[in-house]
Amino acid sequence: MRNSIGGLVFGVLVMAVLAILSLTLVQGAWLGLISHMLHANQSAGLPQFSTTPVSGFAFPTPRPPGHVGEEVIVSEVAIRVSGVSRAANESLPKRRAT
Repeated sequence: MRNSIGGLVFGVLVMAVLAILSLTLVQGAWLGLISHMLHANQSAGLPQFSTTPVSGFAFPTPRPPGHVGEEVIVSEVAIRVSGVSRAANESLPKRRAT
């Protein structure tokens, strides 16, 4: 009985060590292949980036919020600001836990 349990434990340990070694080698080979592909000649696949600025191009920026009583036109819709419920420049008091 002892020999079969000892042999089983030894076999499981050997299999675990072989699995860890094979996974490590496969991972190393895979990362090496990816690294080789990234450092290979890039003119075949990836476009080259230029640092030349493009004239006449700008990212759109959001307009500032309207003031109370002011009429704001968004596309074809005019909105009159009548009040602000919670201003962004004010902090609310912390509530106590009850």
